[in-house]
Amino acid sequence: MRWLLATLAVLPMACGAGPGPEDDVAPDAADTEMSVDVADVGELVLGTHPAGISEPGEFRPLADGDALNVELGFQGLWMVVLAFKTRDLYGAGEPLFLTGELVVDGQSQGTLSLTDQKTTDGGDGWAYYFNFFLVVDDSRIGGRPGQVRFTARDGAGRLREVTLDVDLTGGE
Repeated sequence: MRWLLATLAVLPMACGAGPGPEDDVAPDAADTEMSVDVADVGELVLGTHPAGISEPGEFRPLADGDALNVELGFQGLWMVVLAFKTRDLYGAGEPLFLTGELVVDGQSQGTLSLTDQKTTDGGDGWAYYFNFFLVVDDSRIGGRPGQVRFTARDGAGRLREVTLDVDLTGGE
């Protein structure tokens, strides 16, 4: 069932809205061993925004303890919408490998990995990535605490990982 949900989540992208399912694969093992320390360089701020609205003014940064909405997506599946903004970390338009996971009560409620994703210039000194639609397994997780784990890595191995504790809202 999980493979079906993941396939349905990327189906709109296969129809011209972004990368297709063939891009939804992890890099080979040789790629995953490369890592460059970026602890003192650049910023990546994980956030959210209203689904389908890709405007820097709608970006809302997330911090530990913030609310994250579980919503019914346009594809008919329940999801959380993640986004990020970055500066001085990745080059503009540089392809990125992104992974995200939502964990509730120690159980993964959904994961998504996308390759060859690109940020867009927000005109405010930040590059943005919108519409990381992370489909969840259980639509009734609203009102519970969760943990978001998110990673962005470029081809040079620059890696940024963000883990946030969130309060889930919405859902059924």
